[in-house]
Amino acid sequence: MQPFCWMNAIRRRLQRLRPLRRRNRRPRATAAAQTETLEERTMLSTTAFFVGGELTVISDNNDSIRVSASGGNVVVESAAPGGTFAPVSSLPTIAASSVTRLLVIGGPAENDIDLSGVTAADYSNPALTIEVDGDNGDDTITGSADLADLLIGGDGNDVITGGTAANTIRGGDGNDTITAGDGNDTVDAGDGADSVSGGAGDDVLTLGNGTDTATGDDGNDTLEGQDGADSLNGNAGDDMVRGGGGADTLSGDDGNDTLHGGADADSMLGGAGNDSLNGQGANDTVDGGDGDDRVNGDEADDNVIGGAG
Repeated sequence: MQPFCWMNAIRRRLQRLRPLRRRNRRPRATAAAQTETLEERTMLSTTAFFVGGELTVISDNNDSIRVSASGGNVVVESAAPGGTFAPVSSLPTIAASSVTRLLVIGGPAENDIDLSGVTAADYSNPALTIEVDGDNGDDTITGSADLADLLIGGDGNDVITGGTAANTIRGGDGNDTITAGDGNDTVDAGDGADSVSGGAGDDVLTLGNGTDTATGDDGNDTLEGQDGADSLNGNAGDDMVRGGGGADTLSGDDGNDTLHGGADADSMLGGAGNDSLNGQGANDTVDGGDGDDRVNGDEADDNVIGGAG
């Protein structure tokens, strides 16, 4: 089952609920005489509803959406591009602690969705799940400050920022910039020239096809590239780094790291610690760094540097 495959059904139902325009049966001359020119306005297209503990916010345009809390109650605001935020009027007063699911669905254009005001202090229900789907377009998505969430950018050049909890982030195709934040995060960047930072925690960062840059930061991280000349740095911790196809630059940094280069001419640096480095074909440059390292250059003309230890 595809993620959020039922969302289009929700959108269609909402569209069907819109009232149909009645035909004006007045004679043309009379209607023309009463016609007046109205100033152009951009109408907000964000709808929100709350049913059975589930708070759903949907936009069918490129509105900015902001969810937070005030006085313990839910606040949902939206703004047209370049406009001023205003409350979404379709919601009654809702205690933030009563929300068991928060779902935000962006429109097909560029969305700016901000959930940084959704915090554990107000949204305290232990059953709470948070999901954001930016749809296609160049989206900016900011997750909850301290609650776990699922953030989906969709196709487009997205900027996605997670908080301090264990987040799941899917960038989709496009040149994405993903900052997962602290916590044990899982990131699937998708195809494109992506830039990914895992933050502190034991992260799993998966890159797609394209020239990607990824940093695990502190923690025991797993970084995996695909086709493309990737630059992958596990940083501090006992990391697993796989380059995949392409002439990759891999660094384990401090810790007992395992690096796999792939079939192309890779550059690998283990850093301090007892590392295992595997060139796996092509003319690789392999530097174990300090520590008792195990280096396997494989069948090729490799340049192997042992380092101290």
